[in-house]
Amino acid sequence: MPQKNRLYENSGSALILAVLLVSVILIFGASVLGLAEMASRSASSQVNSEQAYFTAKSGADAIVAYLKNPATTNDDIVSLLGRTSTSVDMPPGMGLCTVSLSSVQTAPVYDAYGNYTYSETITVSSLGVFGGAEKTYTAVLTRDVSVSVAASYVNIPVALAVLSQDLSLSTNTVSGNIFCGRNLSLTGCQISGDIYVKGNVSISGGSLTGNIYADGSVTLSGSGTQVSGDIHSGGTVTLSGTGTLNGNIYSTGGVSVGGAYSGIRNINTGGNFTATSTFGAQTIRAGGYVSIPSGSGSSVSGSASSNGYFQVGGGVTFGGSLYSGSYVSITSASSPVSGDVYASGNVLTNSRVYGLVHTTGTVSGSGPVGGIVSESYTASYVYQDPSYNYDAAVNGAPEWALGAIPPNSVTLLNNRTVTNTDTRLYAGNASVNMLTLRSTQSSPMTVYLDKTSQTISNLVVSNSGPIYFFLRSAASVTISSVQKSGGGALFIIGQNGANLSMGNWGSPADVYLYTPSGRVTSTSNTSSFTGRVVAGTQTNLYRLRSVALGTSPSLAGTPFENIVRKGSAGGASSTTYTWTGNVVYSGS
Repeated sequence: MPQKNRLYENSGSALILAVLLVSVILIFGASVLGLAEMASRSASSQVNSEQAYFTAKSGADAIVAYLKNPATTNDDIVSLLGRTSTSVDMPPGMGLCTVSLSSVQTAPVYDAYGNYTYSETITVSSLGVFGGAEKTYTAVLTRDVSVSVAASYVNIPVALAVLSQDLSLSTNTVSGNIFCGRNLSLTGCQISGDIYVKGNVSISGGSLTGNIYADGSVTLSGSGTQVSGDIHSGGTVTLSGTGTLNGNIYSTGGVSVGGAYSGIRNINTGGNFTATSTFGAQTIRAGGYVSIPSGSGSSVSGSASSNGYFQVGGGVTFGGSLYSGSYVSITSASSPVSGDVYASGNVLTNSRVYGLVHTTGTVSGSGPVGGIVSESYTASYVYQDPSYNYDAAVNGAPEWALGAIPPNSVTLLNNRTVTNTDTRLYAGNASVNMLTLRSTQSSPMTVYLDKTSQTISNLVVSNSGPIYFFLRSAASVTISSVQKSGGGALFIIGQNGANLSMGNWGSPADVYLYTPSGRVTSTSNTSSFTGRVVAGTQTNLYRLRSVALGTSPSLAGTPFENIVRKGSAGGASSTTYTWTGNVVYSGS
């Protein structure tokens, strides 16, 4: 019996051991499964991370390949840099990729013509996403950029006169008067002097510090046009766009204000005055009618008179009296008159007249008036421009027979000798057989040749000061012979694309030719002038002796320094670039 109990007890111990053994096996198995799952997840995460890395690298490589493709233009690169981010299309199963670009540029370095170079470092940052994993990859590239601007001059150092031809200037600066025998067009110019024109004047943008004298019409247009002086016109005066006119208007044909202009002093015209936009003036005197159908915010601080009728809409304030050789009609309640109203005919006013109404006609309208006086009124305004006649300005002045133009001014001449005291000039459109420039002063003289094709058989120069000989854009000019004496330098300056052909120039000293976007050609092997040639294309200049050739000389300290534009010029610019060094990659 006791033996049986011991067996029974041993049997229970074995069961416990079996249970424990099974538990250990289960726990171990669970641990093995957990470790296997962890290992599986770790392996999957590693795969995702690696794929995200390769996705990011592929996106960066694609952008670098695009940037360095010879077919990619600078505009393409600038456009890509301007984006916040760029999505790169990936093949199926590679995840998503987003690339952003940033740029750092060095300060530009300019040459003598306004062309400039700079270095640019471009950083390509690529983000790859796959299976929840994110990786970045970076590529850094460097390029040298060269920007070539169209050659242009902008500063004309003294006055400008062109006789018997139209003259058109754009973004030029003229430090002096302008004389033009036909029509004048200025766009974005800065003029410090008066304008004398036989024909019409058109000014768009820019500024003029001086008076306008024109036998024809005058038109101001564009945005921000500024004129600080009087307008004298033998035709009509038209103001459109926006601007400021700090001066008086004298117009034989009439005045039309179709843009917002302020600062006008006295308007005087032998014709009609019309305004369809906001303006400000001190007085109006019209030999015809006055019509202001709508002028919200407009004002006439003094009196306004017309020999014809007087029609006003709304939004005009009159600080003085109104005078009409016919009827007066003020149809709006928002155009008050602070003074009296004088009319030869009837008066209709829906605005208040603070003074008296003088007329033998009827007075009607809803606007109150200060009183009515039954008396007749006869208009008596006679227009007269007090101070201008072009022919008198050209032929009657003691200096160069060109009004107030100084003897160091600009002119286009034909077969004439120009001196400091010349009293008569002759200009024409034919070729110039001989042009003599004689200056006894040290101040500069300037010639502006405003023809696309011109031959000067013999250019004779006798000068103490510098002479600037400007050639217009795209001109083809031949100067067969040059005879030079005196200590002053001769500068021949070609604007955009101007070409100069040289004959036998002998051996003059201090001659400088500048046409960096044009061509200079020598047809003689005996010329040996001393100076410098700057040209986009040079033909046969090896024949010249003792001449310094160059495409980018220093202009510091020379008159070119203030004439040649720095930066963007009067034509389209072009940009080229070269990738330098190796691409630097990094990723994590």
